[in-house]
Amino acid sequence: MKAIDYLFANGLRDQSLRSLSAELGTSHRVLSYHFGSKEGFLDEVIKSFFLSWVEIISATDIESCRTSSEALLLLWDRISHPDTFIYSRIGFELLAWQEGQRRMKQLLPQIVWAEPFERISLLSKLNPIRTASDVRVMQIVMRGLIYQLAATDAPEECRRALMDFLDLRDRALSTIADEGSGAP
Repeated sequence: MKAIDYLFANGLRDQSLRSLSAELGTSHRVLSYHFGSKEGFLDEVIKSFFLSWVEIISATDIESCRTSSEALLLLWDRISHPDTFIYSRIGFELLAWQEGQRRMKQLLPQIVWAEPFERISLLSKLNPIRTASDVRVMQIVMRGLIYQLAATDAPEECRRALMDFLDLRDRALSTIADEGSGAP
């Protein structure tokens, strides 16, 4: 859809259907006919956004990684890449818009993140309780980094923050492994 492609390229910018239709070279009646309202249009954008995210995340070859830290870094590099980060920026704008509408609870729903983070956590060989906790922490960190990148456009700073987190996480996982092995 030309309108959805336009929003992915240019963002929401609090546009009305009239201004959006003018930029697309069509009548606002056409958009109203197809989507019913601005909210209907944005609901369609949200669906496209989440489908795109699922494709991006699913295409990340987590299984090729030797460690969970390597896999998290690979996933971050994939979603923060300039060619794919447009989806994060749109997600950030959708969050702000829908928060005002009181309709959206989180940037990326559980369904988008749960499966890849569970696969990443399996690389750490944790027990099921620790795996569930590890998945929650990874979700929180990754969402925070996406928010930060969307708000600041500082990819190097965000990557350094992820590297710091991974260093702390590796140390914690090492301690957990030592506790499990009976090491002093």
